[in-house]
Amino acid sequence: MISDLKQAETTRFGAVASAPPPLTERFLAAVALAAEVHGRQRRSGTEIPYLAHLLVVTGLVLEDGGDEDQAIAAMLHDAVEDGGGRAMLERIERGFGERVAAIVEACSDTVDGDPVEPWIERKRRYLEHLPGVGDDAILRVALADKVHNARSIVRDYRQEGHRLWERFTQKTAREQLWYYGALLAFFQERRPGPLVEDLYRAVGELAWLVARDDAQRLLPRRLWLDPDLHAGQAPDGWIQARTAADAIQLLDEFTVHELSLPAGPDGEAVIDWLIEQDSEQRDPWPEERLVFHGEAPSSRSVDPPRRSWPAPRWRGDDGSPPAAGDPAREREAGDGPGGEDRVAATDIGDEANAQRRPQHDRHVVERQ
Repeated sequence: MISDLKQAETTRFGAVASAPPPLTERFLAAVALAAEVHGRQRRSGTEIPYLAHLLVVTGLVLEDGGDEDQAIAAMLHDAVEDGGGRAMLERIERGFGERVAAIVEACSDTVDGDPVEPWIERKRRYLEHLPGVGDDAILRVALADKVHNARSIVRDYRQEGHRLWERFTQKTAREQLWYYGALLAFFQERRPGPLVEDLYRAVGELAWLVARDDAQRLLPRRLWLDPDLHAGQAPDGWIQARTAADAIQLLDEFTVHELSLPAGPDGEAVIDWLIEQDSEQRDPWPEERLVFHGEAPSSRSVDPPRRSWPAPRWRGDDGSPPAAGDPAREREAGDGPGGEDRVAATDIGDEANAQRRPQHDRHVVERQ
């Protein structure tokens, strides 16, 4: 009777056909090698053993349907980059085969590279390399690694706030969002599925935490709405909201001095909300502080719902920045874009007003 039930359940869920092969002594040997390489390491700025990261990434790979070769590569994906170099890659190939070695090499920022090369240059090269990857096994391991890294940053940011970035000598919040924005866009196109959904949630929360942190620290507050954290990243010194809902919550909670919106549904949702505040006679938004960025429609105008506003200004109409940019190139250029576009701070609303507006539910307001 029990065996019949087990057989029925196996047939119903397809366990026989879809179950991954068992992990063998090869996998245990990979765990031993990972312990040899990383056993004394800790995650940056924490007391968490580095092996924890490798075990989580391996678990994500197996949960996503990866086989033993991919699990081994996940355990060893940082062994070459973290100092083992070409000699470690050759050792992995001898011990675990060409396929495992190929996955590890493809997941490494560098094999023979300069150990003091700036972080952002390594990441730029890695992003340029990704589109040429055709092996789904490589993409699975790389994606699992990025998911856990993003989750870890979010967890630590919740606990430490802006102090988190003091751990890193090279990486800033802005550069992390530039990098993870590019990764998210790539994996959404090339490998949609549960792991990409996990990355989307983690990157979205990181973007919100950074935006809110910036809103608390930066003056004057210039708010830039764009869902693309990479190609559409806000100029230096601006606060980037990734969704209309995030922008609305920041507008509702903080005094904002200038607002730059994209054309399309996200920008229209924010305009709708601003018009609603006008209709309720709440701190009307000065239209001269509202500008648009991105590609303007051929008519070079936007028709806001329910009332006519003056023709909006598009960034670039007078030849002045800011434009969405690359944080590394801004660093190379000096102060970054946006310096010529700075305006005098003019408070919009009153943060000390006793009758504060209620926070909006970001999940309700967001438009897909």
